[in-house]
Amino acid sequence: NNLQTHNSRLFFALVAKNLETMLPSFTRRPSATPAPTTPRSGTATPAVSTSTGAISAACRTLLTPGSLTMLRLSSAPTARAFSGLGDLGFGGHQIAVGKLALYSLGGFDPAHTLPVSFDFGVSKENIRLNPHYLGVREPADRTDDYLALIDEFVHAVKRRWPHAVLQFEDFSNDHAFSLLDKYKRVGSPVFNDDISGTACVTAAVVSAAIRGTNLRLEAAGSSRRVCARDQVYVMLGAGAGGIGVARQVAHLSVLEGASEEDAYAQFYVIDSRGLITSDRPDAASGSMPAHKVPFARKYVSHSEQLLTLIDVVRRVKPTCLLGLSTIHGAFDEAVLTALAAGCPTDRQDPFVLALSNPTSKAECTPDECMRFTSGRAFFASGSPFEPVDVPQYGPVSTSQSNNLYCFPAIGLGAAIAKASEITDEQIAAVSLSLASTSPDEDVIRGQLLPRLTNLREITANAAVASVRQAQRDGVARAVGLPEDDAELKAFIQARMWQPRY
Repeated sequence: NNLQTHNSRLFFALVAKNLETMLPSFTRRPSATPAPTTPRSGTATPAVSTSTGAISAACRTLLTPGSLTMLRLSSAPTARAFSGLGDLGFGGHQIAVGKLALYSLGGFDPAHTLPVSFDFGVSKENIRLNPHYLGVREPADRTDDYLALIDEFVHAVKRRWPHAVLQFEDFSNDHAFSLLDKYKRVGSPVFNDDISGTACVTAAVVSAAIRGTNLRLEAAGSSRRVCARDQVYVMLGAGAGGIGVARQVAHLSVLEGASEEDAYAQFYVIDSRGLITSDRPDAASGSMPAHKVPFARKYVSHSEQLLTLIDVVRRVKPTCLLGLSTIHGAFDEAVLTALAAGCPTDRQDPFVLALSNPTSKAECTPDECMRFTSGRAFFASGSPFEPVDVPQYGPVSTSQSNNLYCFPAIGLGAAIAKASEITDEQIAAVSLSLASTSPDEDVIRGQLLPRLTNLREITANAAVASVRQAQRDGVARAVGLPEDDAELKAFIQARMWQPRY
C-alpha cells in the first residue's frame, strides 16, 4: 500500500510484470472482522481508513475542473454488500481503490481515476463500536436521502466530466438494476461491474465453449454444429450478478436472431424458493423482485414442485449449468452425472460454470466436474484452481471467469469513443472479442480464455470491438477515429497508460 501511494509507477510496473502471482492481493475481498491495522490494497478491513495526506492532495487535484482530460473512470460502491460479507460500511472503500488499480493495469492512467464511496452508515454494531472505525457511526440509512445523494453525484459527474466513465459496484440487489437502468442513458457512460462485468466474461466463456463444442464435433467427423440458440441453461442463484449474467448470455441468442423473450425462455433460474415460475406465490402476488420477473417460467408450473437443482436438471436436461449461489458443493455427483447424461456425445458436451468465489464457496471443483462428466465438460470457475488432468487431453488449465478480462476494455472502449452510453451490444462485442482470443488447440481442450499475462493485448483488441459497436449504435461522440481496425488498435494502444520504470 505504501509503494502504491508513494511511487505508483514502480508499483504498477512491478504488478504488471508479475500479474498472475500478485493478482490475488487485488481480488481478495475485505475481512468481515474489524482490525486496528492499516490494510494492504485489496485486503481492507472495515475498521480502518486509508485516507492519507497524499491521497487527499490527489483528490483536490482531481476535483479541479478540466483535470480529467483522458482515460477516466470513477468507481462508486455503496459499501453495503460486499461479496457475501454483508455491510462493511466505510471499510469497503478499498474495493474501489483496488478495482481502479486493475483498470490502470489495463491501460488507465491512475492519475485520471477517482475511487468514490457513499457512506450511509453501517448496519453491523460491532463495526460501528470499533474505536478504529472512521466511517459514519450510525445505522445504515436507506431512506430517500440515499437515492437523492446518488442522483446528485451522478449528475455532478456528468456536468464536470461529461466523458468520464462511471462504474457502479457492490450495490445491493434491491437497487443495482434500478440504478443502472436509470443512469445508463443520462448522457454519460455508466455500467455496473457486478452486473455487466461478470456477465460479459461469462458470456465470453459460453461463447468460447460453443466454439470448442463445434471444434470437437468437427474433429469427430460430425456435420452437426451448435449455436447459442441451441443451449438450455439452468442457473443456481438469482441475485443481481446472476440475473445480469442471464441477461447477457441470453443476448448471445438475440445476436443470432432470437427475440429477447425466446432468449430468456432458454433459462431455468433457481433461487432459495426453487425454480422461478410465473405462478409461484411471490410472482402471483407481485412481491417477486423485478429483476427476476423476466426469467419466471410460464410453461412450467410451481405445482410441479421443482424445488431443488437435481429436480430441475433431470426435468429439463440442460446443456449448461451456471452457479452463482455461493453454495459449496451444489454441483455434486448426482447433478453433474445427470447433466452429462442429458447431453449425448453426438450432440454436444456440457458446460459447467461454477462462478461463486472464493474457492470455499465454489459449486464444484474442476476435478469433481471432470470426474462426474467423464472428462467431457467445458469448465470455468469464479476462483482460480490448479490444472486438472483430463484423460482425453492431459493437464488442462481450466479458465477463471475473472471480470478483469472485460471491465478495462469496457471502460477503455467507452472512453476512446466518448460514448454517451454503454449499450448491451457494446458489452457483447467485448465478450465475443474475448471468446475468439484463445487458439483452437487450447479451446478444444477446454482452456477457454487466454492467460491474463496478455491483459493489455486482450484489452486493446476488445476495446476496438467496443468502439466499433458504439459507432454502430450511434452513441460514439468521438470524431476522427481511424476507420481501419488495425490503425484503430494502434491508436488505442498509443493512448493506453504504461507503467514504464
